[in-house]
Amino acid sequence: MNDSVKQINEANFNIGLATAVITSSLFAIAQSRSRSRNSTITIADNKTFPIPEKIKIAITTVESFKGLPANWNGYGANPPSENSIRNSIEFLLRLSKKQRSPSLIIPTPDEGIVVELQEENVRLEFLFLPDNSAEVSGYVNNDMRFDHPLTETTEYCSLKWLVCPDGNCDNWE
Repeated sequence: MNDSVKQINEANFNIGLATAVITSSLFAIAQSRSRSRNSTITIADNKTFPIPEKIKIAITTVESFKGLPANWNGYGANPPSENSIRNSIEFLLRLSKKQRSPSLIIPTPDEGIVVELQEENVRLEFLFLPDNSAEVSGYVNNDMRFDHPLTETTEYCSLKWLVCPDGNCDNWE
Protein backbone atom coordinates (compact mmCIF):
# COMPACT_ATOMS: atom_id res chain seq x y z
CA MET A 1 0.00 0.00 0.00
CA ASN A 2 1.30 3.44 -0.81
CA ASP A 3 -0.48 5.04 2.11
CA SER A 4 -0.26 2.67 5.03
CA VAL A 5 -3.29 3.16 7.14
CA LYS A 6 -2.15 3.75 10.69
CA GLN A 7 -5.30 4.14 12.69
CA ILE A 8 -9.02 3.88 12.43
CA ASN A 9 -10.72 5.99 15.03
CA GLU A 10 -13.50 3.52 15.71
CA ALA A 11 -15.22 5.02 18.60
CA ASN A 12 -17.65 5.75 15.84
CA PHE A 13 -18.89 2.74 14.00
CA ASN A 14 -22.14 3.13 15.94
CA ILE A 15 -22.17 -0.59 16.42
CA GLY A 16 -19.48 -1.20 18.97
CA LEU A 17 -17.26 -2.70 16.32
CA ALA A 18 -13.61 -2.83 17.20
CA THR A 19 -10.96 -0.16 17.19
CA ALA A 20 -8.62 -1.17 14.46
CA VAL A 21 -5.01 -0.23 14.12
CA ILE A 22 -3.37 -0.99 10.81
CA THR A 23 0.35 -0.65 10.24
CA SER A 24 1.26 -2.02 6.81
CA SER A 25 -0.01 -5.59 7.10
CA LEU A 26 -0.45 -5.58 10.88
CA PHE A 27 -4.08 -5.33 11.92
CA ALA A 28 -4.85 -5.37 15.62
CA ILE A 29 -8.37 -5.29 16.96
CA ALA A 30 -9.42 -4.14 20.41
CA GLN A 31 -12.95 -3.78 21.73
CA SER A 32 -14.28 -0.27 21.98
CA ARG A 33 -17.23 0.87 24.08
CA SER A 34 -17.47 4.44 22.90
CA ARG A 35 -19.81 5.24 20.03
CA SER A 36 -19.22 8.53 18.29
CA ARG A 37 -20.51 9.36 14.82
CA ASN A 38 -17.26 10.69 13.31
CA SER A 39 -15.35 7.66 12.04
CA THR A 40 -12.07 8.58 10.43
CA ILE A 41 -9.04 6.96 8.89
CA THR A 42 -5.62 8.51 9.49
CA ILE A 43 -2.98 7.61 6.92
CA ALA A 44 0.79 7.78 7.10
CA ASP A 45 1.05 11.49 6.24
CA ASN A 46 -1.46 12.33 9.03
CA LYS A 47 -4.29 13.16 6.63
CA THR A 48 -7.65 12.22 8.07
CA PHE A 49 -10.55 11.01 5.96
CA PRO A 50 -14.10 10.35 7.13
CA ILE A 51 -15.36 6.82 6.70
CA PRO A 52 -18.56 6.99 4.64
CA GLU A 53 -21.71 5.46 6.10
CA LYS A 54 -21.86 2.84 3.32
CA ILE A 55 -18.36 1.64 4.25
CA LYS A 56 -19.32 1.46 7.94
CA ILE A 57 -22.29 -0.69 6.96
CA ALA A 58 -20.06 -2.85 4.75
CA ILE A 59 -17.61 -3.37 7.63
CA THR A 60 -20.51 -4.30 9.90
CA THR A 61 -21.62 -6.85 7.30
CA VAL A 62 -18.14 -8.39 7.15
CA GLU A 63 -17.92 -8.47 10.95
CA SER A 64 -21.31 -10.22 11.09
CA PHE A 65 -19.85 -13.18 9.20
CA LYS A 66 -17.96 -14.10 12.39
CA GLY A 67 -21.33 -15.20 13.79
CA LEU A 68 -22.06 -17.69 11.03
CA PRO A 69 -22.27 -21.24 12.36
CA ALA A 70 -20.45 -24.20 10.87
CA ASN A 71 -22.50 -25.57 7.96
CA TRP A 72 -24.09 -22.13 7.51
CA ASN A 73 -25.07 -22.94 3.92
CA GLY A 74 -26.34 -26.47 4.58
CA TYR A 75 -23.46 -27.97 2.58
CA GLY A 76 -20.71 -28.03 5.21
CA ALA A 77 -19.33 -24.50 4.79
CA ASN A 78 -17.33 -22.89 7.58
CA PRO A 79 -17.61 -19.16 8.30
CA PRO A 80 -15.00 -16.82 6.80
CA SER A 81 -11.55 -16.99 8.37
CA GLU A 82 -10.02 -14.19 10.43
CA ASN A 83 -7.61 -13.54 7.53
CA SER A 84 -10.49 -13.15 5.07
CA ILE A 85 -12.32 -10.83 7.44
CA ARG A 86 -9.26 -8.70 8.20
CA ASN A 87 -8.16 -8.41 4.57
CA SER A 88 -11.63 -7.53 3.31
CA ILE A 89 -11.98 -4.81 5.98
CA GLU A 90 -8.59 -3.37 5.03
CA PHE A 91 -9.76 -3.32 1.41
CA LEU A 92 -13.03 -1.58 2.35
CA LEU A 93 -11.06 1.12 4.16
CA ARG A 94 -8.92 1.67 1.07
CA LEU A 95 -12.11 1.90 -0.99
CA SER A 96 -13.44 4.63 1.29
CA LYS A 97 -10.51 6.87 0.33
CA LYS A 98 -11.45 6.41 -3.34
CA GLN A 99 -15.10 7.30 -2.70
CA ARG A 100 -16.25 3.81 -3.74
CA SER A 101 -18.59 1.40 -1.96
CA PRO A 102 -19.40 -2.23 -2.57
CA SER A 103 -22.62 -3.34 -4.22
CA LEU A 104 -22.50 -6.80 -2.61
CA ILE A 105 -20.57 -8.58 0.13
CA ILE A 106 -20.99 -12.33 0.63
CA PRO A 107 -19.20 -15.15 2.43
CA THR A 108 -17.93 -18.06 0.35
CA PRO A 109 -18.16 -21.74 1.30
CA ASP A 110 -14.35 -21.98 1.45
CA GLU A 111 -13.93 -19.49 4.36
CA GLY A 112 -13.49 -16.51 2.05
CA ILE A 113 -15.34 -13.27 1.38
CA VAL A 114 -16.35 -11.69 -1.95
CA VAL A 115 -16.63 -7.91 -2.20
CA GLU A 116 -18.32 -6.81 -5.41
CA LEU A 117 -18.37 -3.37 -7.04
CA GLN A 118 -20.64 -2.54 -9.96
CA GLU A 119 -20.85 0.40 -12.37
CA GLU A 120 -23.58 -0.10 -14.99
CA ASN A 121 -22.62 -3.26 -16.95
CA VAL A 122 -19.07 -3.46 -15.50
CA ARG A 123 -18.40 -5.47 -12.33
CA LEU A 124 -15.39 -6.29 -10.16
CA GLU A 125 -15.25 -9.18 -7.72
CA PHE A 126 -12.57 -9.12 -5.04
CA LEU A 127 -12.11 -12.52 -3.38
CA PHE A 128 -10.35 -12.66 0.00
CA LEU A 129 -9.19 -16.15 0.98
CA PRO A 130 -8.19 -17.74 4.31
CA ASP A 131 -4.54 -18.19 3.27
CA ASN A 132 -4.12 -14.36 3.04
CA SER A 133 -4.29 -14.44 -0.75
CA ALA A 134 -6.81 -12.46 -2.77
CA GLU A 135 -7.96 -12.23 -6.36
CA VAL A 136 -9.74 -9.68 -8.53
CA SER A 137 -11.95 -10.57 -11.47
CA GLY A 138 -13.47 -8.11 -13.95
CA TYR A 139 -16.67 -8.62 -15.94
CA VAL A 140 -18.50 -6.74 -18.68
CA ASN A 141 -22.08 -7.92 -19.22
CA ASN A 142 -21.24 -11.00 -17.11
CA ASP A 143 -18.38 -11.98 -19.46
CA MET A 144 -15.08 -12.33 -17.57
CA ARG A 145 -12.42 -9.99 -18.93
CA PHE A 146 -9.66 -10.72 -16.41
CA ASP A 147 -8.80 -12.66 -13.28
CA HIS A 148 -5.59 -11.74 -11.41
CA PRO A 149 -4.00 -12.17 -8.00
CA LEU A 150 -4.73 -9.03 -6.00
CA THR A 151 -1.73 -6.75 -5.61
CA GLU A 152 -1.45 -3.02 -5.10
CA THR A 153 -1.11 -2.63 -8.88
CA THR A 154 -4.01 -4.92 -9.87
CA GLU A 155 -6.22 -3.25 -7.26
CA TYR A 156 -5.45 0.22 -8.64
CA CYS A 157 -5.81 -0.81 -12.29
CA SER A 158 -9.01 -2.79 -11.75
CA LEU A 159 -10.69 0.08 -9.85
CA LYS A 160 -9.70 2.45 -12.65
CA TRP A 161 -11.05 -0.05 -15.21
CA LEU A 162 -14.36 -0.20 -13.32
CA VAL A 163 -14.86 3.54 -13.67
CA CYS A 164 -13.62 3.82 -17.24
CA PRO A 165 -13.43 0.41 -18.94
CA ASP A 166 -12.71 2.03 -22.29
CA GLY A 167 -9.64 3.74 -20.80
CA ASN A 168 -10.90 7.25 -21.53
CA CYS A 169 -10.68 9.01 -18.20
CA ASP A 170 -8.07 11.40 -16.95
CA ASN A 171 -9.10 11.99 -13.35
CA TRP A 172 -10.93 8.91 -12.09
CA GLU A 173 -9.93 9.12 -8.43
